[in-house]
Amino acid sequence: MKPSILWTLFTILIVICILAAHHFLGVSRRQEHRKAILLKGITGLCFVAAGALTASVCPDRHFALPVMAGLILGLAGDELLALRFPYPAKHDLCFTAGGAAFAIGHVMYLLALFHCQFPLLRASIPVGLAGFLLSLLYLKRRNMQAGTMQIPLTIYMLLLSVTLGVSWGAAAGQPSPQLLLFAAGALLFLTSDNILFAFCFGDRHTAGMNRAIHGTYYAAQLCFALSMGVM
Repeated sequence: MKPSILWTLFTILIVICILAAHHFLGVSRRQEHRKAILLKGITGLCFVAAGALTASVCPDRHFALPVMAGLILGLAGDELLALRFPYPAKHDLCFTAGGAAFAIGHVMYLLALFHCQFPLLRASIPVGLAGFLLSLLYLKRRNMQAGTMQIPLTIYMLLLSVTLGVSWGAAAGQPSPQLLLFAAGALLFLTSDNILFAFCFGDRHTAGMNRAIHGTYYAAQLCFALSMGVM
């Protein structure tokens, strides 16, 4: 495929992603849950398709394949989280299953990073530790009360912080557009899930928070997808 065609298609997918996400937020606010699930799925399929486009031109298959797996698991996790609204009796099951899909996706992202470049530890450790401690501080200030979910959510946040640290350590060890985009995606992902946990288990539940959750999340996944096309 010619690069001009590829990037035209990639741009079209981003536009569709933005439009679908915008409409999703509208129907979500009106609690039209089934429409919300459909629109969320369309949005997720857009970033997976965008990743498939960039993966097709990525020369490093050992990087592209786990990143694609992470994007697909992100789509699955997003849909599972959405199912907790039309099926409130299975809220914890949907939340746990969605979180597990995202967690496995982050393991895939870590595999891609470790294949690409062993991270610079003097950058990875402080960045990852700072991400974890700031997350704990933010959620404490938001009075997060997750009950039995507290421990698994903390472990998940630790995994995200490890991904953040490793991505920034890799970018510091070998600066490149690919790794810098990936590091930006990791930071956006951690930001998104901090707001998500505060929204679900904290003392504030505003429409602005919901927009911030999804805006940073989709931006993160598009950064991961784009990273495969700038090697």
